[in-house]
Amino acid sequence: MLLNLAVGVIGATVYLSEPPAAVPLEFELMDNVNPAGMRITANNNSMLVDGTPWVGAAGEVHFARLPEDMWAHELMKMKAGGLDVVDTYLFWIHHEEVQGTFNFTGRRNVRKFLSICQSLDLKVMMRVGPWCHGETRNGGHPDWLVEASKTEHFQLRANNTKYLEYSKIWYTAVAEQTKGMYFKDGGPVVFVQSGNENQNTALLESLRSLALSVGIRPVAFTVTSVNNPPKGFPFLQFVGAYPDRFWTNSMKPTPSTSGYYFTPAGVHEYPPLSVEIGGGMTVAYNHRVHMYSDDLPSWHHCYFGSGLNWMGYYMYHGGNNPEAKSGDAPKNGYQESSFQPAGAANPMPSKSYDFFAAVGEFGQIREHYHGMRQHGLFGMEYGEHFAKTGVSTPVGAPAVGDTTTLRWNARSDGYSGYIFVNNHQRLQPLPAKNVSGFTVHLANEETLSFPTFNFTVDPGVWFIFPFNLGVLNYATANLLCRTPSGTNNGHVFTAVEGIPVEISLKKQMISKILVSSGVVTTTADSYIFSRIVPSRGLAVSVQTTNDGVVDFVVIPTTDGERVWKGVLNGKEYLVLTDQTIQTAMINGTVIEVETETPGTGVVSLYPQPSKVMLENTVLDGKANGFFWDYQVPFASVVLPEVVVKNIQNAGPAREVGLSGAGKAEEPNAQDWLNAAQYTLQLSSRVPQGVFVRVAIRYEGDAARVSLGQELLTDNWFSGYTGSGEMQLGLSYLASEHPSLLDTAMLSLSILPIKESTLLTSVFLQKQYWPSFDSTKVALTLKEVVLLGTYKQALLVN
Repeated sequence: MLLNLAVGVIGATVYLSEPPAAVPLEFELMDNVNPAGMRITANNNSMLVDGTPWVGAAGEVHFARLPEDMWAHELMKMKAGGLDVVDTYLFWIHHEEVQGTFNFTGRRNVRKFLSICQSLDLKVMMRVGPWCHGETRNGGHPDWLVEASKTEHFQLRANNTKYLEYSKIWYTAVAEQTKGMYFKDGGPVVFVQSGNENQNTALLESLRSLALSVGIRPVAFTVTSVNNPPKGFPFLQFVGAYPDRFWTNSMKPTPSTSGYYFTPAGVHEYPPLSVEIGGGMTVAYNHRVHMYSDDLPSWHHCYFGSGLNWMGYYMYHGGNNPEAKSGDAPKNGYQESSFQPAGAANPMPSKSYDFFAAVGEFGQIREHYHGMRQHGLFGMEYGEHFAKTGVSTPVGAPAVGDTTTLRWNARSDGYSGYIFVNNHQRLQPLPAKNVSGFTVHLANEETLSFPTFNFTVDPGVWFIFPFNLGVLNYATANLLCRTPSGTNNGHVFTAVEGIPVEISLKKQMISKILVSSGVVTTTADSYIFSRIVPSRGLAVSVQTTNDGVVDFVVIPTTDGERVWKGVLNGKEYLVLTDQTIQTAMINGTVIEVETETPGTGVVSLYPQPSKVMLENTVLDGKANGFFWDYQVPFASVVLPEVVVKNIQNAGPAREVGLSGAGKAEEPNAQDWLNAAQYTLQLSSRVPQGVFVRVAIRYEGDAARVSLGQELLTDNWFSGYTGSGEMQLGLSYLASEHPSLLDTAMLSLSILPIKESTLLTSVFLQKQYWPSFDSTKVALTLKEVVLLGTYKQALLVN
């Protein structure tokens, strides 16, 4: 197979140049100093905080698509994932479904959501519309506004008096709810996006003026990908790109192949910032994209390596739509559909907006959450230098379509920098690459060649090799973060699968080698440490002539996906968890850890804390190299069974028609009456101490779960098993529906699908097609199981 083959030996050469000096923007930021004196500015390279480059890691979450009682916990989970900024839409239709009646309570309480962000030290971009999209009905315009545009004869999303008059009413309501929440007031809101996906710069400037006039005053207003804006256009530009395209009507796979190559952004007038770099991909009824976790961090890696200085993921946290007054038929409801009166009319599920995000619709952790956290850590730890680097394209860089040439790039200041490598492409297995080494021609005409051996870049891997960072010449391990502040100026790496670890240090900057592992070779100007075995101990530690002690830690590849960093009691810690632990949320004095595997997990800390307590018990720590290990017991509880009863067999599989947009039309309320019907009921109440979800494993066309008349979630079958499968968060929704943790009767509906539908009008990769019976129809309920998540909170002193 292709995966087991490697292309011939590749020599990798790049010529570095000094990046152009940063230049000011053509407009000044507003209200950019908070009461504590912190100042946010920007130049054409990056955002800056008090003059220091700020490489933000932002994640999209829609607060109204989460239960209010889950906000704090889920935001902590996002922060633990390496984020420092939250992006969120305010969908007008969620707040003024009925004209003149505003709702900012419960899930819609934007002020409370912003207050929680502030308490967690998360900055915010508010995306306030009036038109947002976000796969929301009419793009967020209320139905009454759509109707008014017809009866009063004005165009929506256009720079006309009537549209602006209605928009001012909406903006005024937003301003009232968010008063005092802006950066200038000491609040979390730094950016506001007015409008979306609109090239009408006159409208965008009118919306900005409107927002300012009613009291919406961020540091900066933003737009998404406006082409050729006029001189002095007073918005920060953010870009977006996705690894696939759910919105197409193609009957073939639609991966965005070019995004898996390094393509420098070139000279730019605005800082290279992103707000919609795909953190997943949703599923439309007609085009059912099946994603893999490996598709996401590798995609982000290429954009980082190509010049982005701000990573904004859409979506980072999936959602579950609030209940609409008009119901979720699906002809009504808040989600985009074939039946809505205006907008893109993509055939979406009525309730679920999971998006295969890093954190799913009901808080599920997916594997790309851990890979994405590595980029967040890197940006925060090295952003001050990284944001000042330019992009240098290697000699013989591959064109799109070339699968045999090594995909790599250099970001540098002309002397020091970072080698980015990616060997993954969505839906296209790439061969291993045999590399003879990197030859880096520095701007000062010196040359750095490394390592001292040939190596193989395995399929699927991506990494960052640093060079000329202080005492470091180079390292053949993935640069992750710094050792905790207050310890020394060290670096933490993760080993790259299949590549030996070699670290080279500048001899003239070292007064003493304190710790070394592997084999040490001395040259005229370097110490080369090779054959380093990745571990939790020190790989190398040196006393330098000017930076004090510098440590180098190289942890195993698998440990790299369980690295966390945060401040406890005013002291920064590096935290490692074993593979059974899914999240480690660090806040104040506590590390809250979660697992789906009852038993004992391991949490490792550096530096050694004075004391770690679990409830009233002091945990014994055990030295493990650089870290101290603490055994954390997770009590196993007996979960109830899910009792399933079939109360109606499905009728004939429906003939799928086309919508007005020419796409396969999703089932309507009448179609759902023809579905196979089941009842789901827990055999007993859910015991305390466990957070539960129901996994519904089926094959067919579509499924939905209701409690009484209220739809709780729905799903278009897309072939997922495990991560990405249909689930329902019972504990997650329990604050709104307490009976879900008891023996409430749920209704499960599953529609069958014809093989001919998948041949003619609904796309799904063939390997994920359901199993068809002799009549060429598929419908099977395989199992319904209860999944548990177990939590512990460690008090660290």
